[in-house]
Amino acid sequence: MRTTIKLMLVLASLGALAALAMSSTASAQAVPAAAADPMTSNVPYVAWAGEEVRLVKCIADPGHVQTGREAEWNIVDSSVRQRSGELRDPVFFDDLDRRTAGFAGAGERSNSTCWAVDVDSVNPGMTRIKMATDDGGPDGLPVEKHDFLVIWLNMSAPVLTELSSAAFPGLAVGDPLGDGNFVPVGGAFANGLIRAQVTGSFTDLLGTARSLPADWSALAGSFAFDTSGYNPNAWDIHDDQAATEGHTASSICGGAAAIDAVDNCLGGGETGAFSRLIGGTNPTIGPFDPARPGSSYLPDGNLNAGDAPMPAARIDVDLSGTVGALLAADKHVLYSRNRTGVGGTGGIAANNAHNLYAPFYEAWIPATGGQVIGTSSGTTGPIANNFPGFQNGPLYHFWNLINPTPRPGGVNACHDVGGTGQFGSGSFIPRAAGTGSATVYTDEHGEAILQFLPDVGATLTPDSNGRCDLGEGSAPALLGSATISAEALDPYQLTFNAPRLSNTLTKNVFELASKSLDCVAKSVNEVFCVETIRDIRGNPVSGAEVSFTREPRGLIIPAAIALGGFNTVGQTVVSANADEVRIRTNALGQAGVELKSTLPGLVDLDAENVGTRNGGFGVQRVRCIRFFGDGVTQPTDSATCAAAPVVTPPPPGGGGGGGGGGGSPAPPASSTATVVSLAGPVVPAAQTPAVKPAAKAAALKLTSARLVFKNGTRYLVVRVNGAAKTAKVQITLVMRTGKATKPVVRSIATNRAVRVANLQVGKHVRTVRVALAK
Repeated sequence: MRTTIKLMLVLASLGALAALAMSSTASAQAVPAAAADPMTSNVPYVAWAGEEVRLVKCIADPGHVQTGREAEWNIVDSSVRQRSGELRDPVFFDDLDRRTAGFAGAGERSNSTCWAVDVDSVNPGMTRIKMATDDGGPDGLPVEKHDFLVIWLNMSAPVLTELSSAAFPGLAVGDPLGDGNFVPVGGAFANGLIRAQVTGSFTDLLGTARSLPADWSALAGSFAFDTSGYNPNAWDIHDDQAATEGHTASSICGGAAAIDAVDNCLGGGETGAFSRLIGGTNPTIGPFDPARPGSSYLPDGNLNAGDAPMPAARIDVDLSGTVGALLAADKHVLYSRNRTGVGGTGGIAANNAHNLYAPFYEAWIPATGGQVIGTSSGTTGPIANNFPGFQNGPLYHFWNLINPTPRPGGVNACHDVGGTGQFGSGSFIPRAAGTGSATVYTDEHGEAILQFLPDVGATLTPDSNGRCDLGEGSAPALLGSATISAEALDPYQLTFNAPRLSNTLTKNVFELASKSLDCVAKSVNEVFCVETIRDIRGNPVSGAEVSFTREPRGLIIPAAIALGGFNTVGQTVVSANADEVRIRTNALGQAGVELKSTLPGLVDLDAENVGTRNGGFGVQRVRCIRFFGDGVTQPTDSATCAAAPVVTPPPPGGGGGGGGGGGSPAPPASSTATVVSLAGPVVPAAQTPAVKPAAKAAALKLTSARLVFKNGTRYLVVRVNGAAKTAKVQITLVMRTGKATKPVVRSIATNRAVRVANLQVGKHVRTVRVALAK
């Protein structure tokens, strides 16, 4: 029968050591291992198949008098694959006789004598190795014995996950739903987060298939022991990734919790002092190493998957497409309670106390890189020869990018409008730049996180005139897409596995650019027209030059006024003559002109964005205006002003006027050729006397169609004249995105203006097309 002795039972006996740890964490030296020494247990060394592992056993020996003794090492059990009935893997390398000499420990083991050996396996499995020292006499009597467990894992393919705003509450991400769609908010793009997760599999000594980190606690239930006997809690070596607060009475923080939060309760930086079940660590640097308990041993009193010491895995990430770039994510920023990595906000003390949780934020890769500061154990590796080897320096900061490869960059063969906030400020629009591929290492939980940068340019396709028309509507428009994939590689030596390829994530970046030309009537003979320009982030563009011209020729003048929801006060007139008016947009991104016509007829107004010229005309917006001169108007929607009657809703704010500055709501976007009615202020529909039918039947004629507003609702009012008592009209709604709805047919009474029943004209409708139905 196995007896489980919880680590909590040793609290009282280790109270003195806990007090010692509390008093010493303020220094930069390692805190004594106040919690039970992990070298008195059999916590497994965990590595990827192909990695060499250095096993170390130390005993207290202040005078180093035991260094003359030798240790003998033997494999006593293993689930690693056997070949031809003979166990050939794992193998010992630098000590083929399986005997090693004692040496004086250093760093945290400076008062110890230690023994070490290197062992390797290119195949996954679990191995039990015994070490024994002898007294040096002719009989070679054993003095100390230690039982080691080593697990070599078969690495999984990485799983890429788009992280939503729920992953790290309080941190704004560019795709809050985690769906890969990026739309600017508040005039700016936010970065996205991508998680790469790897797991490992093996068969344990009992023949059971295992997966880490998920099976860590179950594995401990079968194999964990220490000097007290079987004790699963001996494998409680780390905390989890939860932001739970609270500390145990015996930790460096003091408290009444049963489970310790493992955070920087005393303040300080990411490699400073951290709490644990008993005492604390300082410095705090991974990975877990039983030879460095004062800096890597973080039991929290809760044995779970978070305790599995997952070895660092190499992840190569690649991005392709027309937008976006990769950027490193900082683990200590993400795993901080205020998502900044520093203190002073959100109830966090100014010295950053309690803010950082879920270390490690830095780790030795390989684990024996810590040899530079003393005795260490775990994964190791000499300089690689005919294989890649470790890609980083010995101390790795999670999750720095290694071997970054830049995107091609360069510029597109087209210009932006100029002014503030644009891609190229009037020059060539840059293509996507930044990092396109890089290497990152996973942490002790098998996790690596990267950022996706959406706002680094875009690869565009100019039209035949060398133009890239950004912003033909007010709704978000797709700027470009990117795909992200990853491959998991052995961090040191290749093991001839099939490529471990991840799933693929797609990133869609939407822009809010707008170049809209809209007009409102000042009278039946005068119209105020405004070009509004916004950048891809939805911000007004000031200082962009717009060229206004009209056909046929007639009076057109600059107009710095506020009217009908538009405000051009503060615009700059570049030039004005009978043929052309040039104006730079104001702080609201608006430039306006006024034109008039006292005779019935059509006026074609063109607004050209001068900054987009590239050897020819720039991007243009066109309005076709029908003047009747008698107060009756009929709008049309066509570049030739000859299409069927339509109605264009006026911009928000109605037809009210008045000078003065100040902001105004953004006007609806226009298409490249739309029409405005100059019927004056919008009024409720009024019935008109019925027309008596002629003696002979006459063909039906659609005479008018207009929108009216009543109690905040839009209605379509149509008049059809003819001999028949009713007529059928076909109605098509065109949204601001330019997409047209399926035409609907409604019956109306003839010879009077009638409100069309059972028709909703929502706020996103840009144009209504009306025609007689057959």
